[in-house]
Amino acid sequence: MLRLARGRAGQLRNVSFHGLEGARLDALADASLDRLYRHSVLVHIDNEDVYRYLREVRRVLAPLAGRKESWRPQLATAPELREMIRRAGLSEILLVDDSHLLQAFVTVDAAPGMLERERSRLLPLVPGQIGID
Repeated sequence: MLRLARGRAGQLRNVSFHGLEGARLDALADASLDRLYRHSVLVHIDNEDVYRYLREVRRVLAPLAGRKESWRPQLATAPELREMIRRAGLSEILLVDDSHLLQAFVTVDAAPGMLERERSRLLPLVPGQIGID
């Protein structure tokens, strides 16, 4: 899985990949992350280790310091998100709406041809069907 992830997103400067040893996040320093994304993790951990894992998550997350909680469910449909993107003065590069996750890649002041180049660059990184109007 790590090899696959590195192959898809290894060129991104703000992404790193670490294998876990049990329920430990040893590669991460205390309060070193603003956000932590995990997907389908707890179903693969023995019940006895879930608490240990959650304690590790608590250890590596920095305090919110006045920011909104990022865990709050905030739902929007693809058309609603597209409208918000347009009204905010952004240009949509790619909108992925093939699952319960809605992902938008946007830019500001796109030069001619740039949107299509960026979309072509992102497509191989995003598995599944792509919702593009």
